[in-house]
Amino acid sequence: MIDDNSDLLINTQHDDSFSLDEDETILWQGKSNLTVFLIRRILVLIPLAVILAIMETYIILAIFNSGPMYTYIYVFLAIFLSMPVLFFIRYIFKFVIKKYTVRKRTEFLITNKRIIINKTKAINSLDIIERAKVCSIITSVTPFQKLLGLCHIYFHVEGEMYFFEDIPYSGEVKLKLDKIIAEIKDANGLSDKKTTQPYAGGNFDKINEKKRFDFMLKVDDDFGEDNSDKKDSSD
Repeated sequence: MIDDNSDLLINTQHDDSFSLDEDETILWQGKSNLTVFLIRRILVLIPLAVILAIMETYIILAIFNSGPMYTYIYVFLAIFLSMPVLFFIRYIFKFVIKKYTVRKRTEFLITNKRIIINKTKAINSLDIIERAKVCSIITSVTPFQKLLGLCHIYFHVEGEMYFFEDIPYSGEVKLKLDKIIAEIKDANGLSDKKTTQPYAGGNFDKINEKKRFDFMLKVDDDFGEDNSDKKDSSD
């Protein structure tokens, strides 16, 4: 187990939707980088917006060049044209605004006893992982994340995958996290094992870059969903 070293302690404030045990101490606490999340979404939205604009413009020009039409045909075409726009707006609301709100409120904590993903009272969802049940830990740093000093950390726990997304991983924070992760591995007898995770059709460490990218997208889409109707992992 990790000693409660004062040099590992950072901000110990946390949301009241969960409470720490009397002998429990927060060793690390952090949140996702929201800028990276927005950049990813914008990179998806730009080509969708361009395709939608080209399609809508082509249809509108075709309508005006087709000669006079009856009013009900114009109404039908207006509805037809609005459908892609509505789907686009729905995408923005569901996959950008809603997930941004969830990410903004979500905090990740590692204590001397547990690993906690706290989505706060508004979402009423907690993922609480007993440290002794961790089967493997994978730290993933993409070239883009390396520039920004970020990383993903995946915890494989009895067939489930929990993840810290786009968290700080540079300088002093990196040293703290590396020390905590190393000691969790030592305590669980993982130090001499290759930490592979069967996911997305193969061991995570061995899958090719295409599948690794698809995996990241799936994690990105799954992250922050309201799991209040699901059974807590602590049960």
